[in-house]
Amino acid sequence: MGMTGNCSVGFSVALNFSLALIIGWQHTRCPNILSVPDYLTGLGSEANTLKQSRAAISGGHPEKLPQIDHGVMLNHTSAWPTWHLAMPPHFDRGIFSYDKYFDVSRFNTLLPDGEWKRLIPLMRKLATGATIKVMVLGGSFTAGIGCQPKKSKDKHLIRDKACAWSARFVHWLRVAFPRSTVVLDNLAQGGSPTPVILSGLGLFDYTNVDLILIDTLVNDQIGSEVRRFGFKYSDIDSTQAVSVAYEVLIRTLHELAPKAVLYSVLDGCPGCHLAVPAHRQVLNFYDVPRLDYVDVVAQLQTLWAYMGKKDTNHPDFRSHQAVADVLALTWCNVWSRISSLKSRDVGDVMAFSPKGYYHPAQYRERFHICKRPCSVLSARGTSTTQPQVITGNWSVYADRPGKPGWISTVPGSIMDIPLCFGKKPTLSLTYLRSYEKLGKAILTLNGKDLHLDGLWGDDTGQHFAQSFTIFSQADNPEMQGWSEGGLFGFDIKPNSSHTMRIENLKLRNNKMKIIDIVSC
Repeated sequence: MGMTGNCSVGFSVALNFSLALIIGWQHTRCPNILSVPDYLTGLGSEANTLKQSRAAISGGHPEKLPQIDHGVMLNHTSAWPTWHLAMPPHFDRGIFSYDKYFDVSRFNTLLPDGEWKRLIPLMRKLATGATIKVMVLGGSFTAGIGCQPKKSKDKHLIRDKACAWSARFVHWLRVAFPRSTVVLDNLAQGGSPTPVILSGLGLFDYTNVDLILIDTLVNDQIGSEVRRFGFKYSDIDSTQAVSVAYEVLIRTLHELAPKAVLYSVLDGCPGCHLAVPAHRQVLNFYDVPRLDYVDVVAQLQTLWAYMGKKDTNHPDFRSHQAVADVLALTWCNVWSRISSLKSRDVGDVMAFSPKGYYHPAQYRERFHICKRPCSVLSARGTSTTQPQVITGNWSVYADRPGKPGWISTVPGSIMDIPLCFGKKPTLSLTYLRSYEKLGKAILTLNGKDLHLDGLWGDDTGQHFAQSFTIFSQADNPEMQGWSEGGLFGFDIKPNSSHTMRIENLKLRNNKMKIIDIVSC
């Protein structure tokens, strides 16, 4: 932009690092530019890098690029005493540079929904050159399905999670805050609605996590299946079941990572009408900052580009980039407002302070969350126990890229898994269900049997592959079964140890896939 001037800037940083008093800013604003706090000046090398990128993007004529009021550059030189975040599309996209993008410029004044001021401590860390750790939770879209362009020079780099919208957004963060190190840990798993994610929360390391991006809308649309995790069919409707599960997820993540910013993304999938109000209820109640991409797509429907005629929930790489770009635009607009805030404007909003619960305990407590497992068998992460293969061919591998599991294809295959239980015995088991090419297994624990059907029943109307999690109040002596609401009790006593046996039955295609077993 090359703007100069004698804009007087005054800035005071509170020495008290409590969230409510991190920043107390007073400034005089120059027209069309953003004043930079004085502790962020003196970063000339990064400015030169961005100037070169800008020149490259414009074919050697950066003056021809449009001038955007909210700023498109990182200006750190003495001639440019201002800091402008790189605003899409005018930044170096690196390996994500293609010929075609969706134009999201109409959203260049958009702010995040919810209490966006909670981003202030995180942006302060980014601006001071700190290391930031980003965790991502979600399903297949979040894991990168459809994100690889058909024509790419870097196909070995741009695939799966490496090209998902979260990776593209983190790339923007690295360009916008070049002094910082941004570490991305995308833990999204295909076919995982919120209850499946809940069952694995105890598997993850939350040490030094600064930002948790949550994107479960695509899979939570299957409300009838979410309901099966903790509710009898006549007890609660599907939208409420999704909402309860989502509230439990938000509160549990805050408990496990109290210093992290929880940030939600609501996808623009056309078939997600069931889950949208369920998520919004919870997000509005807790003022969780978020990108409501549903509203964005409602204004410009082309921003959700289908991969195929029948796959409306998995858009192509252009939509992955559009989600990242709109996220970047909203964060740019948060940045542009930071310097005008005073400590009294911020108050306590930067802290996540729950104001009670949205749903009653009788519903929330039906989702049994294992935060600190006693034993874990996981194909996706660290295991604390290992199965003993008694007969057959149970073995762990990925039958599809990025989707590992303990898999058996031989009828009669048996494996035993040692498990331990604590004061309140609970159990979750996640396995693959699909509409074809899977069989049936029988699980035996403490003398009680439970059949695991790899195929969806005719009554579900499901025509896709999805991780399916069984939650068990393992200490309950009652085994009701599937048709009676799914209360699976194994009469496990507190502080005991047992061996679970899983046998692949001779049925249909003979294949069974176990993903996680977690006991508390």
